[in-house]
Amino acid sequence: MNTRHSAPLVLLAGLMGSILAAETRTLPPGVQVTPDGSWAPERTPFTNGYSAVFTVLNTQTSTVTFTLTRYSSANITTTGQSHDFVTLAPSASINVTVYYNVGAAGSGWVQLYAEGGTGLDSGIWNVPVGTNGFVTPDGQTATARITQTGGYTETFTITNWNTGTLTYSLTCSSTANISCTGVSPVRVSVAAGAQTTVVAAYNVVSAGTGTLRVTATTGSATDSGSYSVPVNNPTAGAPLVDASPMYGHFSQAMARCAVSCFAATYAQSIVPYFSLDAPRSVTLAYHGDRVDPRPFIHVNVRPDSTYGQWPTEYRFQVRVNSVFRKFRNGEDTLRFSYPGNFWARLGGQLDTVFSTGVYPMDIVVTAKYPSGTITNSWSTKLVVVNENASSVARGWKLAWIQQVNVQGDGSALIIEGDGSAVYFAKVGSIFVRPAGEFSQLLNVQPGGGDRLDAELSGFDQGGLQQLRPDDQSTGPLQHQRFGRVRREQPSHASEGPSQQYDLAQLRRQWPDFDSGSDEPRDRHRRECEQAPHHHHGPR
Repeated sequence: MNTRHSAPLVLLAGLMGSILAAETRTLPPGVQVTPDGSWAPERTPFTNGYSAVFTVLNTQTSTVTFTLTRYSSANITTTGQSHDFVTLAPSASINVTVYYNVGAAGSGWVQLYAEGGTGLDSGIWNVPVGTNGFVTPDGQTATARITQTGGYTETFTITNWNTGTLTYSLTCSSTANISCTGVSPVRVSVAAGAQTTVVAAYNVVSAGTGTLRVTATTGSATDSGSYSVPVNNPTAGAPLVDASPMYGHFSQAMARCAVSCFAATYAQSIVPYFSLDAPRSVTLAYHGDRVDPRPFIHVNVRPDSTYGQWPTEYRFQVRVNSVFRKFRNGEDTLRFSYPGNFWARLGGQLDTVFSTGVYPMDIVVTAKYPSGTITNSWSTKLVVVNENASSVARGWKLAWIQQVNVQGDGSALIIEGDGSAVYFAKVGSIFVRPAGEFSQLLNVQPGGGDRLDAELSGFDQGGLQQLRPDDQSTGPLQHQRFGRVRREQPSHASEGPSQQYDLAQLRRQWPDFDSGSDEPRDRHRRECEQAPHHHHGPR
């Protein structure tokens, strides 16, 4: 969608340069130059080789020679014209071409004057230069998706056609059968003439063609780009799979749990010491779900009501790293009696203990009919946090220390001190936050001026400390620990501090944090320190 900013239509009358409004056209009769304010296609800034065609008509009763003069706005440079003089019989006309190059973004125009005998007139072409379309693509067709699935992304390009650096605020929207879950990043600064990419994440619902749109705003200028997303039903007879129960799998926030998700938890702090007139202490935290974790996998399923027959049972399988995994009952296929023509929840607990990391996973659901079976599957990721190899003890962590697991594809799993975990997928150079996650993970360059708090208990004050990879890790991932973070209070927050984590060259940033607040704070540390010490102990 383009937002067009039009320039005023200006007429320069005669050699004295007096200005007349285009709408009045109080000019001497005898010649007519057209068009009067037509729009040329949008031009890319600082490009060459364009032309504008004008028609000059002699409306006098005798043959007249007309002098042709061209003018242009400041951001357009005319390079020539096909005629400097034309001689026209009464009622005769001729086309005159003006050639031009364009410069900086803005609303431009090209004008041609004709003067001869008793006649004087001008025509004008409006030329938009990079004022629209700084978000692309516009209507490109995305890969077809299957109904009731998600975790998809599309990439948009933001181009700054201006002469100075601009900061763009980004939002995403979608039509009824598509749900945009967020755009990453939410704000970007782009140098003059440069471009950057952003990623919009989305889920799909019902069949049909939907639209995914990203809108960028800078100052008073707004533009949006879009993808057309075809959403198809699965193979006829295959069960419809709603993957939404697994969407929260990528953001495992322990603070959302009721009764600690019925896991055994415990926190123990040392006696506080004082520095800078404030108490400091170290807290150890235990979470039972991070010891020998066996993940639960869930989806919603309903039959294809248009198939002409109903299944007799559903079959449920989970494939991780291309291998079908066994459930706690020892089988790799769970069978469920057909419950009826409505959504039903299928699920099972895997009997495999994985190391901390993110693994490719396929959820396979099969409908069994008297005539055979028809299968539908959804590909996603399995996120696992396993503290069996913790350097403190099984299931124990320092409560206010984060760690990052960088995956083989460059994506990152951030693990909080309370056992929470957030998975940031990576598309190109951009980390994509999961649905419902407000922080974003950014690439930062060493020496880029990112400041850390001056003091955190138990660690050096020399900045970020990256320890050696954990030799106990058995997973195929780069496992790193980091001893220092930066946390700052957002100006708008009322429920707790926002946090920014400097993790080597990764920075996790919460939106709109107050850069003037330097006091070390941590929500997870505070929750652990305030937790009653009569919680269930470790098992």
